[in-house]
Amino acid sequence: MRVFLVLCCLVLATSGCAATGAWAGGDELQTEIRKSDLIVRPDGSGPFPAVIMLHGCGGLGRRDQMWAERLRGWGYLALRVNSFAARGFKQVCGGGKLDMAARAPDALAALAFLRTLPEVDPRRIGLMGWSHGGGATLSTLTAAPADPSEGFRAAIAYYPGCRHVRGWQTRTPIQLLLGGADDWTAAGPCQALVERERQAGLDVTQVTYPGARHGFDNPLLGPNPHRIAEALGGRGATTQYDPAAAEDSVRRVREFLVTHLGN
Repeated sequence: MRVFLVLCCLVLATSGCAATGAWAGGDELQTEIRKSDLIVRPDGSGPFPAVIMLHGCGGLGRRDQMWAERLRGWGYLALRVNSFAARGFKQVCGGGKLDMAARAPDALAALAFLRTLPEVDPRRIGLMGWSHGGGATLSTLTAAPADPSEGFRAAIAYYPGCRHVRGWQTRTPIQLLLGGADDWTAAGPCQALVERERQAGLDVTQVTYPGARHGFDNPLLGPNPHRIAEALGGRGATTQYDPAAAEDSVRRVREFLVTHLGN
């Protein structure tokens, strides 16, 4: 646990967040973030395996709620971390407001918090993020405990930004789900990252869906392309739901979680 606290402090010190204390209970920002946690519990008394969810650049929304309910139905306690409310942000889709790595302390503090709850199995906690939250998921792994039973048993990142993600040493199994036609967070840098980590002997896999765009798992986007003008600092990017890619990715996520967290 001492190593975990030191790592969390290092992330706080280097990510641009104000480090006023050690971590979850001692850092004022993380204490405020805990106040806006949204927890969805399965039926029964537990202890349950749990999944920490990191939202995208638009903040918590209906897509996150849909996924939390899906996880609950599969038997997982879902913790939706709101990284924006305590920081005073509504969205960061234009870039420049909040680095993805700055959210790593949010995930680590949520992990420490969940491990204190009697209804959570402390050795079966996963991490899952989308887009900006997917990049935050990968950044979190650079500071996560090497032993998955002390940190994250599994990690999943939907179309994350990978260009500035450093490698990691944690033995947490990781799955990336990418869109081959994603013009917001391109698949190429993530594919290269996965290959480097696999060559280092780590358990990292990726699935790229040809023709799928950013947000392909989100049915709320609809079947038609939608241009996000503020993306990439005003250069713009496209989002679109892809039913086939979504269905396959959901199946893969469930199989991945069952394999590494049980249910």
